[in-house]
Amino acid sequence: MDTLRENWRTLNRRMPDIHQDTYTIEGLSHMLQIPRDVITHEIATGELKAERCGNKAVCLSREAVIGWLERRGPGV
Repeated sequence: MDTLRENWRTLNRRMPDIHQDTYTIEGLSHMLQIPRDVITHEIATGELKAERCGNKAVCLSREAVIGWLERRGPGV
């Protein structure tokens, strides 16, 4: 039972709910099925706004992600 709970926690970290207020780079990458490098590049160029939410963690707000997707258009 503990293994099942741990597997569920791991899956939830990797596959965020589309209605979350914030996302991690890894979670957004899995959800959109695009490489982490693409998201990291977009953050570095300023196209996708991100904030630090810990020592090494980066948080992406839902509004920033939606705006970025709208600017990119179809074929993300």
